[in-house]
Amino acid sequence: MSADDFDPKEYPLLADLGDEDRDALVELLEGQKIARGRKLFREGSEAEGLVLIETGRVEVSSKRTGATAELGPGAALGALSLVAPGPREMTVQTTEPCRIWKLPRESWRRLAEDSPRTACRIAEAILAETAAQLRDALYALPSSAKPGAARWVALRALSPTGAKLSESAGDEETGEIAA
Repeated sequence: MSADDFDPKEYPLLADLGDEDRDALVELLEGQKIARGRKLFREGSEAEGLVLIETGRVEVSSKRTGATAELGPGAALGALSLVAPGPREMTVQTTEPCRIWKLPRESWRRLAEDSPRTACRIAEAILAETAAQLRDALYALPSSAKPGAARWVALRALSPTGAKLSESAGDEETGEIAA
């Protein structure tokens, strides 16, 4: 697969990249064709970078939460793993043949050294997407949740892997989190 075919405008995460940013990114992408029924990665395995779906469809599933979804062209999987390594939160398997682009973490680091402006723009897009997902999760909490529960969930979601937090991390009455 030729990286010349890659168009960041097809991916909401990368849609704001200009031509110079695109050129810097394209040099580091690895294109692959994946057959139907193949696993791209498994829940719990070490996340190794970003996967962009160009064509085809994948099923995303989590044993931990029981959630499933189907994603197709334009989907970006594992973006957060570029800046926050850790285990995969889901298993991803192709439901039809796919063309994907990978940006391994090592390539991301090279991008950050060689083209810091491009890396910064991508990091900003990743953080904006993550913040939107966190807001959606907070708004989905039932209104009967005890005071401070939303802030505790936010604190827990943003804490480093393995951090030990108790539900008393926030003030029961005001919901304020102690600094």
